[in-house]
Amino acid sequence: MKGLPWICALLPVLILCVHGAAAIGIDSYTVNIEKKDKGYDVHESIIVENNTEMSMLLWIQDGAKNIEIKLNGKNMSYNRTDCIYLLNIDNVSSFQLSVNYTLPYNVSVFQKNLMYRCGVFSVKLDGKIIYEGINLTGDSSIRFDLKGKSAGEKNYLYIYTSIIFALIAVASIIYAVKARKGAEEGFYDSKILKEEKGLLMGVLKELEKKYKNKEIEDGVYTELKEKYKKKVVDIVRKLEEQES
Repeated sequence: MKGLPWICALLPVLILCVHGAAAIGIDSYTVNIEKKDKGYDVHESIIVENNTEMSMLLWIQDGAKNIEIKLNGKNMSYNRTDCIYLLNIDNVSSFQLSVNYTLPYNVSVFQKNLMYRCGVFSVKLDGKIIYEGINLTGDSSIRFDLKGKSAGEKNYLYIYTSIIFALIAVASIIYAVKARKGAEEGFYDSKILKEEKGLLMGVLKELEKKYKNKEIEDGVYTELKEKYKKKVVDIVRKLEEQES
């Protein structure tokens, strides 16, 4: 009996080794967080199709209280080791998991570690989307600031800034390769600038769409719009200088 706690502690790890973190594919994972007077209410919805496994692992951050997990609307029991929850899903081919819990008010950061690959993952804070991701891997970790009125704005700024710089970096690599193959310097610069302009215009278009759908706040929209419009203007000016 003395070895029982160790066996329980190693159980999630053993299951991962047997099944592999990619055994289950999550089609959709939605998290809704609502601020309350004494903390945060968290509602998670997980949709899985074409499942062939008997068990599933779920990660819930430390400090969560009043945890309730339902499989297709029915309460289910679980085994817990630290932040990892082991669920018996009885080889159900398609199902929806509903996970509800509360976080105390002193929690300043929401964190979610994915245990399986996920097609679509999104987080809402008080009804406003603060994160959307697609094709996430089973080792993905998502963190967000929950404190302050501008928490959503900070997260939007981070997400969009990361996206645009990533896109520009990819474009730079592509055309740097072309330049090394013999492209003339002027042609290379012009192509890079035009590619950056196109990417920025795409981001501005996406911002406009989200703003019209009321998915982002006025402050976020205004700051990002002005920031990227200025970049577009600078690029247009450089292109005009090259052509003159």
